[in-house]
Amino acid sequence: MTTSFRGMTVVEAVVAIAVFVLICGVAVQTYQGANALTKRAADKTKALWLAEEGIEATRSIRDENFGNLSNSSRGLLLSGGKWIFSGSSDTTEGYVRTVAVTLSGADTAYATSTVSWSSNGATSTVALATRLTNWRKLVGTQADHLSIITSGAYLQSANPALLTNITLVTDGVIGTTTISQIMFAWTPNSPTTRRLQQIYSPNAASVYTGSIATGGTATLTTPITMAGAVSRTIQFRWNATMVGKTFTTTLIMSDGSSKVFTITNPPTAP
Repeated sequence: MTTSFRGMTVVEAVVAIAVFVLICGVAVQTYQGANALTKRAADKTKALWLAEEGIEATRSIRDENFGNLSNSSRGLLLSGGKWIFSGSSDTTEGYVRTVAVTLSGADTAYATSTVSWSSNGATSTVALATRLTNWRKLVGTQADHLSIITSGAYLQSANPALLTNITLVTDGVIGTTTISQIMFAWTPNSPTTRRLQQIYSPNAASVYTGSIATGGTATLTTPITMAGAVSRTIQFRWNATMVGKTFTTTLIMSDGSSKVFTITNPPTAP
């Protein structure tokens, strides 16, 4: 009985040691795996921070002057308390950062900040992107973004009191352009009984009815509103023929800005 008991004790001890070794091995592997995961997470967090810093640095370069941006892939350098582009990349504690800028039109750019790093023989990469605009650029007034096409303007041959084929064009930079008043002058002012009586915009849609002598101002009963990049015709009708005259017209916008155009001795046409 004693020998059998001792034999079983040895077997049990060997098994216990084997189980202990196995548990220790699993624990070590788990610990190492957890450490690896923690390190990868820390590495990625650091890389994302550097990528975000790259985006913010590029914004600050844009804020100083939008002209600092060009189609390029560059590194960054903090110099004299401000960020500048420098070299093809920059390196921080083994992390390599590149900022790629792509221009899109005169006042828009896209920036991508990419950070790469190596760990345990493998290379990893993160990237952040953003859209940048030239927000400091002055948009200007409504009048700045309104054009008047008068090259084809004419007096109707059947009714030479009607000046037509004038086109208003907005470029869409300002959301809405509204013409609220129009001031008129024409020369020669003879006979002095000539009066502007009607304004249509677009054709046949009356926006003013009244009686304006040269140098007068018409407040439109229906303001001419143009949203976005659009075009719209405008016509003027007097109480009698206006052949042989020069017309100077001032369009007054709702923001107080104005646009002046002149038509000299327009032809008569069908």
